[in-house]
Amino acid sequence: MTVLHNPANGSVETLHTDIQKEFYGRNRESEQTADFEWANLKREEEDHSAPRKIYFSWSTEKAVSVLELAETADFKDAFRVEVAGQDTCLDNLKIGQKYFWRVNGSEPWCFTTEDMAPRWISVDGLANVRDNGGWKTRDGRKMKQGLLYRGCEMEFKSYHDRMVYEPSHSAVTEAGKKVMLENLRIKTDLDLRIAAQGYLYESPLGESVNLQLIPVSPYHNFLVEENKPAVKRIFELLADENAYPIYCHCWGGIDRTGTIAFLLEAYLGVSWEDMILDYEISSIACWGRRS
Repeated sequence: MTVLHNPANGSVETLHTDIQKEFYGRNRESEQTADFEWANLKREEEDHSAPRKIYFSWSTEKAVSVLELAETADFKDAFRVEVAGQDTCLDNLKIGQKYFWRVNGSEPWCFTTEDMAPRWISVDGLANVRDNGGWKTRDGRKMKQGLLYRGCEMEFKSYHDRMVYEPSHSAVTEAGKKVMLENLRIKTDLDLRIAAQGYLYESPLGESVNLQLIPVSPYHNFLVEENKPAVKRIFELLADENAYPIYCHCWGGIDRTGTIAFLLEAYLGVSWEDMILDYEISSIACWGRRS
């Protein structure tokens, strides 16, 4: 017989750490960001961009248990994992979502995740990865989760000995690739890096993922005349339903990626306060403050 313990039946579970919540509630208007060079990215601080994991525990006589987690009570399309022992942790859950879970075919329990954006994503080797969905709009709707993801670059390479990344940049591991391909099901790699142009011809996630290399500059430079063709290509891609799920990134997922996310959220009706928050929460990643 298997007896479930945690998460408690009917509970509400947060996916945010104390450090993340402290930043959300901080009076950031009084803070001043030091001068920085967005094109000379360096790792400056400890990374705090991973989601809080949900702890599962149960009692059973079995040496190996099967945990099932689903968004519907019939457990259709459930996530299943074998566990040696009587507890485990899971991450990358959706925000504001009711989940059903059971172990070894037991009677199911349910819990709901806190409806608080952003939805942080844990990808081994990467930082500052999150779902662009989950933000509420001013008319009471919500951006869909599981479509557009944003974050830092995925590979650490030297192309033809002409472009060398500093050791501070990111490299997705095989475990991270598995999350991107099997959990997030990324179909399109939207790469905004100017430095990768002419050197990168395939996504680090493999040939099954469509690489769209569209170099741009951030901030006001995003809107200059010579950038218009790239802006047009980006928003045409975002309008293509067949391209999703998309992973949009630059080096750190802050400046160029943040500019696109900011404009997209404005277009869809996210509040000014949440647009600013979504931009500035990249500060808790390892690349330094953005205000």
